[in-house]
Amino acid sequence: MNTYNDNDAGADGRLMAFVCGALVGASAALLMAPMRGSELRAAIGERSRESRERLRQVTHEGRTLAERAARDASEWAQHAARQANVKSRDVLQRATDAVDTAVDRAQMAVNHGVERAHGATDRARTVINRGLDTARTTAHEAEQRGKQTLSAAEERVKGAEERIREQWS
Repeated sequence: MNTYNDNDAGADGRLMAFVCGALVGASAALLMAPMRGSELRAAIGERSRESRERLRQVTHEGRTLAERAARDASEWAQHAARQANVKSRDVLQRATDAVDTAVDRAQMAVNHGVERAHGATDRARTVINRGLDTARTTAHEAEQRGKQTLSAAEERVKGAEERIREQWS
């Protein structure tokens, strides 16, 4: 790929300035030279033809340089567009990868939270079942003690009734 640089533009400007300066200098020299009118006109005509030819050459060179600069600029722009396309695809891929990673991590966190919730639920059930078992056992024991206490109280009441009857009889 050809590249256009500022040195080419500076060289073109200096070349144009040199050509224009040469033309002005040559014209001034001809006008100041001691010649007869017909000789001067012939010399001016010859110089004019030479200047036109040189101007055509410089114009052709300038057009060629401008076309090359335009072609180089177009190639550079196409290259820059390709690089931008590659970089944007890379950035898009990295962003997609980052989103995928974040989704995976979030899913893992949710799964971990669900597992912990299940574990906590299982532990709560165990504690509740133990509490229920303890409450049932305690209630049963209390019922048994109540029955024993009631039986003992009934025995005492019977004993008291018998003593009262013995005393009244």
